[in-house]
Amino acid sequence: MGIGWHFFKEGAKKFTAGKFTSVPFLQAAKGPLAEQYKNSIPDRFGLQRLNVNQTKQFWENYRDHVASRLGFDQKQTTAATQIVDRYVKRMNNFVAENYEDIDTYRKEVQRYLGELKEPTSDIPYQRDRLAAKEVDLRKQVGPWLANVDDMNRALQAELNGLATEGQRSRGLVVIPDRNQPATDGVVKWVVLGAGVLLLLGLFTRVAALVAMGFLLSVIGTQPPWVPNANLEYFYYQMVEVLALFTLIVFAAGRYAGLDYIIYGLMNRRKEPTL
Repeated sequence: MGIGWHFFKEGAKKFTAGKFTSVPFLQAAKGPLAEQYKNSIPDRFGLQRLNVNQTKQFWENYRDHVASRLGFDQKQTTAATQIVDRYVKRMNNFVAENYEDIDTYRKEVQRYLGELKEPTSDIPYQRDRLAAKEVDLRKQVGPWLANVDDMNRALQAELNGLATEGQRSRGLVVIPDRNQPATDGVVKWVVLGAGVLLLLGLFTRVAALVAMGFLLSVIGTQPPWVPNANLEYFYYQMVEVLALFTLIVFAAGRYAGLDYIIYGLMNRRKEPTL
């Protein structure tokens, strides 16, 4: 129940404490699996968001979604198209003003990705140098992506602002985050669901196995044997992993949870009839 309560609180927090994203967590990954974790970030280096054509297509898709969701009439749809066209021009101007710097940044990213594939990338000196290089690249692209984010928020406000009072009752149509890992939604429900099931003692073995797998995936981002790994949470996580393994072995839900009822019913069906 203690572990279940911890998972439940952490899962609930991911739903209630504003927008949840695992990007900073994944970016900090170290060790042999670091690249797999980092590559799960859809636009890891921001190159898609800095691409005018891709951004134009993204905004047009969002415009169509807003129009469909809120039920825009022809006049509103035309106005929405004009708004998007204005933002595309703004994006074009922004990229044109920073073209040389952005182009240099693209080449540096390609060079960095090439160096990651070299056999020498696992040498401690090279590994540290490449890690520092990625941090520098994120700092370099940060102000540009912040500008694109500002345009996204402004576009969202303008398109939703076209809605009539009746249409606003359908809710705000939020612009998607192009850098949101697909696993974020799964993580929220896995953590919350595992917590609820462990608290109830329902499907205890399955819940404990899922929770243990999740914790091991978290530990995998900062393996304790990797230099400079963040071990702030490692020890309590390992304690919970061992406790969850114990729950799997002994199926505690059969003795102090709803699994007791399910297990009893299953045993009744197995009893031979006279």
